[in-house]
Amino acid sequence: MLFFSLFTLTMIVPFISVMFGLITPIYTQPEITFSTQSIIDLLSYFITKIQSQYGLVASMIFIASIFIFCSFLSNLFRYLYWYFIAPINSNTVRDLRNELYHKVLILPLSFYTKHQSGDILTRLNADMQEIDTLIRRTIELVLQQ
Repeated sequence: MLFFSLFTLTMIVPFISVMFGLITPIYTQPEITFSTQSIIDLLSYFITKIQSQYGLVASMIFIASIFIFCSFLSNLFRYLYWYFIAPINSNTVRDLRNELYHKVLILPLSFYTKHQSGDILTRLNADMQEIDTLIRRTIELVLQQ
């Protein structure tokens, strides 16, 4: 997912370069590495090749096609990520809420005479919201590593 986001953002540079004629022609294919400069050089090579064979309009169509394709892949992977992560998050929070509910049920009556029920419910809801956010962020961080 991160790769396609990087690739999509990197596509803006060649697109603008071709539009304003700022692209430096690269006639030899550069070595492929996983860096932004390598991707820009590789795209510049293909743009130069297409522009010299088919013209400026074809190179613009090529850039736009790659940009649309990478945006589609980026959004597809983002959707799949949330499709598989949302059930994990909601099931975990559901289990915690059930355990908390059972804990509240077995508390002695003296607890409820000392504390107002509205305060208890407000605190429980706020704490569960914080736990929900914590679980979601933790899952995101674990999967990004």
